[in-house]
Amino acid sequence: LRVFQMRATTRHNALIISIFLMLFLLLGSLLASNAQVTSGAQVKRVMFRDDDVTPWSLGALKAVNQVHIDEGVPATLGVIPAQSFPALAQGQCSHIVVSEETSATFVAYLRSLTSSGLFELAQHGYEHCNNSRLYGVPLASEFRGMPYSEQYRLIEVGRNAMQSAFGAAPTTFIAPYNAGDENTLTALSTLGFTVYSSYQGEFTPISRERLTLKPQLLAISENETLE
Repeated sequence: LRVFQMRATTRHNALIISIFLMLFLLLGSLLASNAQVTSGAQVKRVMFRDDDVTPWSLGALKAVNQVHIDEGVPATLGVIPAQSFPALAQGQCSHIVVSEETSATFVAYLRSLTSSGLFELAQHGYEHCNNSRLYGVPLASEFRGMPYSEQYRLIEVGRNAMQSAFGAAPTTFIAPYNAGDENTLTALSTLGFTVYSSYQGEFTPISRERLTLKPQLLAISENETLE
């Protein structure tokens, strides 16, 4: 009788443990499922865009990029073609001359970043001139108001220079001063760009099928912080 009672007690305890484990697993599954459903509304995604990438800021660029490498956080680097490669600048708003040695060092560093998979090399305009007075527009811009043929030519020259330097054509275009126009979009779409990054609301919705808008929502200056 005692043996029978012990066996019955053992089976009873095992049954209780089994039920407890099943409830525990079920609860864990429900919590995981609920987390998957709600995480989309709770998670904030930030895309880092670093503008004005040129050989002249290489020291600071390396320091900032190292933080991204250490933390495993991707970033888009906006390269200004005419301030990065020899013989591209038109001299309209600057007389910067990039030496072959300086450009080679710069290009080699950016090439080393692409292998990590963390960095995208985007085209940041052409020369980053403020041509607003030249074309009679009320805000700073390199391309707004510029004739289509000239926009196409400058963007293409910059794109080709980046393709030659880095082995792949850029697909993201960052408008200098966060301002372009319909001719800018048409030229970019024709040249094969797929992402246009500017300020929030410049083009809503963007009027070219090939292009996707990635707006700038927040600019961080020296006197601001982002927690």
